[in-house]
Amino acid sequence: WREMILSIFYGQESYWKDVAAREAIDGELLLNSVENIIKIINKAVLPDHNFSLLHTDFNQRNLFVDPNTDEITSIIDWEDAMFGDPIYDMARIRMYIWHFDLGEETLRTYYDILNYTAEERQRENLYWLSRIIQYLGWYSEELNAFNRGRIKLHQDFLRDYVW
Repeated sequence: WREMILSIFYGQESYWKDVAAREAIDGELLLNSVENIIKIINKAVLPDHNFSLLHTDFNQRNLFVDPNTDEITSIIDWEDAMFGDPIYDMARIRMYIWHFDLGEETLRTYYDILNYTAEERQRENLYWLSRIIQYLGWYSEELNAFNRGRIKLHQDFLRDYVW
């Protein structure tokens, strides 16, 4: 699992250098963030068992919901599915709470429902932080107004983050 998470950043130097050179990206901030996340991943306590099937792109666009009951009836778009730490998928939900500015109360409820141990909370934060960096690559592929806003949000966060 560690190797999979590391592979997003480590060994991908040319990809991250390309992203760092893109318009709207603070290249120095991005490359420093990649270096820092690699160090954190290497030091982190990550599971080597109890994996589950991960969707890895779990979001509202990939859900079918019954409008009468609000029950999820189907989950689609499994092309990036893999086995791994289930907390990795949950960090994606935290990303949506942040992106849609759903507030501290929603975040508290999220954590109350998940009832993470301190170690699980650290892993969730690591995965969330890694996605913040990853999303800079995705958002900078096409510079429309929405993506520019997300790039700013992510870079502002990384500028203020205490590594």
